[in-house]
Amino acid sequence: MLMIGLPVCAVVAAVGYLASRRVRTDDIVLGATPLGDPPDGTEEPSDEELMVGADPTGPGTVLFLILAPVIQIVIGTVGRMLVPDPSKADSVLSLVGAPLVALLTAALLACVVLGCQQHWSLDQPGRTVDHALPDVAVVLVAGAGGVFASILVASGAGAALSRALMAVHMPVLLAGFVICLALRASQGSATVAILTTAGLLVDNVAAGGYDALHIALIALAIGFGALGLSHVNDGGFWIFTTCTGLSVQDGLRAWTVLTTVRGLAGFLLTALVWLLA
Repeated sequence: MLMIGLPVCAVVAAVGYLASRRVRTDDIVLGATPLGDPPDGTEEPSDEELMVGADPTGPGTVLFLILAPVIQIVIGTVGRMLVPDPSKADSVLSLVGAPLVALLTAALLACVVLGCQQHWSLDQPGRTVDHALPDVAVVLVAGAGGVFASILVASGAGAALSRALMAVHMPVLLAGFVICLALRASQGSATVAILTTAGLLVDNVAAGGYDALHIALIALAIGFGALGLSHVNDGGFWIFTTCTGLSVQDGLRAWTVLTTVRGLAGFLLTALVWLLA
């Protein structure tokens, strides 16, 4: 994988660079980013402006707020080991130690502690939470993509796609790329797309009697399928657009197009190595 993948990816990187030179940027207007205000001077409240007033938060307070949910989960987990199951105490400790409950408690605790320390007004916690929501949305999008991928597998849609491609005698190398590309576009997560595609093709690869070199090429083709068509259901798309200040439309023009170009270039190079091997 490394002996073949590294030189192929080096060429793909060069292709991606050359393709990026063709993207028009003169009409792109950057918005606000977590790193600062946009160049046009449009202002968005920073974290410091949201927490007006008092002394800076000390490292002890920050460490306590970070460890609070971990401590709560540990208390719930260890406590359940010390009480009989089932029992009312076990149910209470199960609720206390649930990760979502612990994180919610930590968020509320942070609002109370920081609010008292920084002398926040009544509307300040709401403004702070609103300011943090775009960063949280990236995690929600990625999680939703994983759930959708599980639905595709459980419903048999992925297996049906695999059987349809094999029924038309599509080469396994191309089938791996197409299936992974379709899963990537439909649910967003590259990792989920790769693992799902590998699971769908494992029987076909095993029955084909391929050697180690060709199995590595199939894996590379699947990986390049997961590289393309990154769009609004992909957490990486939102990280890129948020950190660079691009709008969704400009992100689709730049990020989505360039990831797809690199994916196609990588697959074509992999297919070329397959023919020469």
